[in-house]
Amino acid sequence: MLKIENRSCSKQYFDVEKYIKKLLMIVPKGDLIGIERIVLIDEFKIKKRDCIVSAGQYFLLGNGKGEIVIAVRTFFESMPKIVRYLPGVKKFLFVGILFHEIGHHNRYNFTHGINKSRNEDFAEWYSDRMMKKKFWLLKIILNPFRAIIKFINRKING
Repeated sequence: MLKIENRSCSKQYFDVEKYIKKLLMIVPKGDLIGIERIVLIDEFKIKKRDCIVSAGQYFLLGNGKGEIVIAVRTFFESMPKIVRYLPGVKKFLFVGILFHEIGHHNRYNFTHGINKSRNEDFAEWYSDRMMKKKFWLLKIILNPFRAIIKFINRKING
């Protein structure tokens, strides 16, 4: 049984734990097999390579098991302040992180023939596929802004 452990003391602009439970209901049950837990923390102690601040990470535990860790403070602080108060937008962004990490789990455990260097591409593909399922209308509306958002993120992250 998949557990959600909330170890975060950070301000959460919505009930993250409750929202995760709601989101997991639309993910195919087979895609969740082997995920032991989703852990909510404030921030990662070690930054990812190239100084990219990450709000989510998938950890292989072995034997087809894994865990997803989401840094809640990092997630909320990485978005512009105005976005934190826009209903729906912060949840939309959060969904992308969760589905991306589930994509990593699926890539490691259920796919064959995908090169490790394509790992991020697969996780993004999985996230996009699941987000189309959940937010199909919002995705259509926001899609033209995707390039602008990626450009801004590159400028912010160097």
